[in-house]
Amino acid sequence: MTVRSRRGEGDGVRLFDNPLLERLSHVHPATVAVFWSGLSLALIAAGCATRRISAVEFVEAVVSGFLGWTLFEYLAHRFLFHLGDWFAPARRLSFIVHGCHHADPGDRTRNVMPIPAALPSFLAVFALFLLVLPLSSACVLFGVIGFSYLGYDLTHYACHQLPMTSRLGRYLKGRHMRHHFRDTTTNFAVTFPLWDCVFGTAAA
Repeated sequence: MTVRSRRGEGDGVRLFDNPLLERLSHVHPATVAVFWSGLSLALIAAGCATRRISAVEFVEAVVSGFLGWTLFEYLAHRFLFHLGDWFAPARRLSFIVHGCHHADPGDRTRNVMPIPAALPSFLAVFALFLLVLPLSSACVLFGVIGFSYLGYDLTHYACHQLPMTSRLGRYLKGRHMRHHFRDTTTNFAVTFPLWDCVFGTAAA
């Protein structure tokens, strides 16, 4: 496996010599939208079919799932995706996971996370939650987390590829563009900027 740039060839950044691995490192946003919305709906339906979920429980799952995901989104972006910025042995892995996106932020096939890269982590955390939560609650919660993750991925894609002309859209896009082009140590949150304010990494 090698990490090398193909910028001179006009087709982005190549991560792998293996053609299959390289192909799997690219994904269309529609593929991500269909996969994660289908999986999330299936989890919520399975949870509700397993046990009757009250309206209060469902609202609790929505709030906790959304807040839990956005906190994870912030922490993962700050400490995992940028690990190579402050821990030299991790630079190669960090580049594969996220640095390639900073090297070529306009590559629309790497503005969302490939399913083979995201799904194992999702399933591993889901398995851990099954150890402490009833099956019905875990399914509904992770269905909400799946939709929250999809919202993040599509918002991130929009920040790079779409005009985002609404007031909220311009705000989110402006914050994220600052992270890319002015200061990579700020504005780690993409969908929920409050976490940058909480942890002191917000920049106008």
